[in-house]
Amino acid sequence: MVKPGYKQTEVGVIPEKWTISTIGAIADVKTGPFGSALHAEDYVQDGTPIITVEHLGETGLTHQNLPKVSEKDRHRLFAYSMQEGDIVFSRVGSVDRNAYVTAIENGWLFSGRILRLRAKNEKLSTQYLGYYFKSEDTKERIIILDNDIEIKIEKEVLMIIDVFNIDFNQKKIQSALYNKIEKIYKQEFERMSEFQTIFQKLQLNVLDVFNEFPFEFNYKESIGIQEYLKLLGLKISNNKGKIIDTVFSLIDVVEYLLVAKLLIFVNLKLYLGDDELKEIYKYAMYKKVNILLIETGEEKEPLENEKILYIDSDYDELVLYNK
Repeated sequence: MVKPGYKQTEVGVIPEKWTISTIGAIADVKTGPFGSALHAEDYVQDGTPIITVEHLGETGLTHQNLPKVSEKDRHRLFAYSMQEGDIVFSRVGSVDRNAYVTAIENGWLFSGRILRLRAKNEKLSTQYLGYYFKSEDTKERIIILDNDIEIKIEKEVLMIIDVFNIDFNQKKIQSALYNKIEKIYKQEFERMSEFQTIFQKLQLNVLDVFNEFPFEFNYKESIGIQEYLKLLGLKISNNKGKIIDTVFSLIDVVEYLLVAKLLIFVNLKLYLGDDELKEIYKYAMYKKVNILLIETGEEKEPLENEKILYIDSDYDELVLYNK
């Protein structure tokens, strides 16, 4: 029984005056430029800043280590500019990674790993929308199944939108790397003991310098492995070459570090031939890494080891092909 003034809908009971709408109906969604439209060699020392996934902070956009482009490139990439009130999302991780664009960032550009949302109606609060996408309830509405077992997108899926700019050091991968190294140290007592001994010697050396000052200091008496790795700035090296080689390297990282149960690529077939795709499938099967390709285009005969699910433009007809 629904209380007076409320109504039952597909999303639950809501006030009668409320309406239900899709994101596409109330806002324009724009993806960033493909990697071929913007290269690292285009960056200049002084110019218009470009935000990437690394600049999506907890409370807004961070302004550290911003790449910049010339005035000429700013005009060329004008379609990928931001304005106050926009919401920018990560295209390579979880939907809860988003930030509100303020007046300070007005006119800045966004990279290929970013998606921009711009309200069509001034009545829409994009700030509220940003908070909504960060909520646990929203993330729980999006699920992927593996043998009828739910795969949590936040923790168990790695999505690659721009194959030209695969980030081998995004938060999910770097966290897995640091955890792996820390686990190795903790399993080997002698190695861990040696690490602590070296740190204590370094600490004593620094303390001798502290004694020369006429005041006292507060400092940590010990340091963890992960803290030390952050101080080192340890990152996975990605020597950019052929796309297929980069994909092989990513599969190695996912398999060795147990980063994700599912690796998703968007429009990978635009850049690779059938023989290359077959090699990727074989390697992924050997490494026991699940791969999902999301593609646009006409129906084609499935390749070896490939299953294709076609969805028509109205999203009301599904056709499954196996090989």
